[in-house]
Amino acid sequence: MQCFDSKAEYIGVVPNTDVALVLGIIHTMLVTNKYDKDFIADYTEGFEKFQKYVEGKTDGVVKDAKWASDICGVSEEKIKELAEVFFENRTMIMSGWNMQRQHHGEQAHWILVVLSSMIGQIGLPGGGFGFSYHYSNGGAPTTNALVVGGISIGKVSSGGAEWLSDGLAVSIPVSCY
Repeated sequence: MQCFDSKAEYIGVVPNTDVALVLGIIHTMLVTNKYDKDFIADYTEGFEKFQKYVEGKTDGVVKDAKWASDICGVSEEKIKELAEVFFENRTMIMSGWNMQRQHHGEQAHWILVVLSSMIGQIGLPGGGFGFSYHYSNGGAPTTNALVVGGISIGKVSSGGAEWLSDGLAVSIPVSCY
């Protein structure tokens, strides 16, 4: 395993513009020819049609970093930097399900899978994509935190996830408007 010193950086986008950001990253990967063409050829269908859309050949709108920046509020330079960093390093794209609750929300998850395919690291340790790491403790084998009691886990077998059923004994109040 390779470890390197880096600082985390928060990159905020205008709400509901995640797809535009990723399209700008993808366009950059296409024009710089930094994407895994073998992975695309071996494991995807319809990429040529998608590429024409990103290049603006189907609707006259090129989805480049400038276009994305104007929509999502992230600088062109940062979008281009992300494209390079993702391709040049082991990259795991992780997302929660909250984006799905917006208009056309499923597109955000679809585009993240396309980006992960272009990076070509799906199935490699520390690479690829994953969803739901936050929901019902998906991706986390244990927790010391409270668990939302409204989500039923059914019966828990002995030696399994007793911590999860113990967490259901605590109520977390919420307010709905």
